[in-house]
Amino acid sequence: MKKLYALFFAIGAVCAAPYSVEEIHTSLEIVGVLMLVALVASLLVPFAAFSEKERINTFLLQNMPLIAFGVYAVEVVKYPTVVSAILLLASMSMHLSYWTAGLHSRKFRMDMFLTGVGQDRPDVVRRVTVLAALGRSQEADDIIRREMASWRSD
Repeated sequence: MKKLYALFFAIGAVCAAPYSVEEIHTSLEIVGVLMLVALVASLLVPFAAFSEKERINTFLLQNMPLIAFGVYAVEVVKYPTVVSAILLLASMSMHLSYWTAGLHSRKFRMDMFLTGVGQDRPDVVRRVTVLAALGRSQEADDIIRREMASWRSD
């Protein structure tokens, strides 16, 4: 995954390298608002809810912003300012940490678990809910996975 991120970042940087800072800046101004909207929208996507047939959607949401980051990085290198470097680093870090986190999958499994179990297993639901509320989401997710695995054999 990290190699793929680096590849898409490099594609953006290589594509932008031959252009002047002014040309890059103009291009970024044109698509900047659209990119910002797309980045914010990508944070609202229930990642794990994509079906097997929608892998391309997941792939695009995860990787395409990195091309823009690569383009912006070239502008930062050609016309460096502390503010632009910090903004690039912050936005890339937020994007990468968000999309590499397992929170989407855990949230989706939790929703499916609570819907599927309902009133049948209040003790398990209570335990999972308490663990999640205490920030122990990995432990809660482990219980959910075990419970859901038993559904397959039913």
